[in-house]
Amino acid sequence: MTLPSSGAISLSAVNVELGRASTAAISLGETAVRNLAGIASGAISLSNLYGKSLVTGTTITVTEGQYDTGGKVPFVYAGYSASGSSCAYVLGSASPTIYKSVAIKGIWSVNSGSTSLDFAGNQTGNSSFLTSVTINGTSLGAVPAGSYNSNLNITTYTFQVTGFDGVGSSTVVLR
Repeated sequence: MTLPSSGAISLSAVNVELGRASTAAISLGETAVRNLAGIASGAISLSNLYGKSLVTGTTITVTEGQYDTGGKVPFVYAGYSASGSSCAYVLGSASPTIYKSVAIKGIWSVNSGSTSLDFAGNQTGNSSFLTSVTINGTSLGAVPAGSYNSNLNITTYTFQVTGFDGVGSSTVVLR
């Protein structure tokens, strides 16, 4: 479970993140805590642990594709989208295309201000299926509830930020 991204962080929460009992002895200077914080030496504080997780997640490389609808008010779709995604267009590519043994059908944005992730099957009953998403090192924020589409047999998670621009490649980390 990821440590909070703001507010108070307790040493007991750090212990739990490290897989220990919440009451175990702990020091900010110890190797396990420094590794979690990404601070090898020097000054360290609890704020260095904001948003940190011992779980490394699945790293996906998205070679971005783009589709522009044209017209007076064009929509520009960017990222990766396979056939069967909630995106109307097949875009780019991704590797790997599996997360927690589930097929990734799309990781795409539209210039109107949202980024969607589509996974095969109904994942809505599993609250631990997707707990965080980062694109190029930037968190998309709190994971919204997934929406299941029975016609496509996919679950879509939609964030109210644009994560892709349709150029080059991006690194996506799912946890």
